[in-house]
Amino acid sequence: MGFLDHSTNNVQADAVLTDLGREFLSRNDGSFSAFKFAVGDAEVSYDIIQKYGRTIGKEKIEKNTPIFQAITDRAQAQKSKLVYISNPNLVYMPTIYLNLAGSTATSVALTTAGSVTTSTVKVEQRTSAASIQVDPDLVDETFDVVMRDDYLFIPSSSPVSKDSDNRSTYSLQRTGPLNSYGGSVLQFNLQTKSLSDEQFNLFDGRAIVEIVGTKSGAVTQFEVTITKT
Repeated sequence: MGFLDHSTNNVQADAVLTDLGREFLSRNDGSFSAFKFAVGDAEVSYDIIQKYGRTIGKEKIEKNTPIFQAITDRAQAQKSKLVYISNPNLVYMPTIYLNLAGSTATSVALTTAGSVTTSTVKVEQRTSAASIQVDPDLVDETFDVVMRDDYLFIPSSSPVSKDSDNRSTYSLQRTGPLNSYGGSVLQFNLQTKSLSDEQFNLFDGRAIVEIVGTKSGAVTQFEVTITKT
């Protein structure tokens, strides 16, 4: 949904269904129900606040910031979702860190030889300051995990959706208790599909997995390197 100003004092809303929403609606079986929405601020540059101060900066943002038109591609829309935080003194937002073998890493390596291999992926919420706990309002109970459906999957779990670009989205509950930062931990197995030589050559053995905290809005991506032997 996009808000269109038209240079008047009236606020108009331009709402469209995403491609996935249209797919659900087309089933025409009564299962489609819009029960929640999200608001984003991808257009806003908060450098304006730093430059002009909170009062004048806010006015400049409201009057001068162009607003994106509503788009139907769910992968492009709502990249910067707004979240509700009751703590007026919040200083640190949580970040999702990839944790492999007890150390921070940025990639996962898998091997396939007609059969498939599995790797355990662990991510956790924490702040950039070791002494600051994750605010309770921002503790993620669920995570969306997005990956190419033709290369990778999560065993013993079914995707909640798959878009026209073959990206599958899994909704996963946090794993176990909170960590020492007061944040959530998510652990899951990532597995390769059996890939033909033609499929493997198309993406050169590299794929991206994205993890989104559904409450905090925090996003992390990591690369999966697949070696075919």
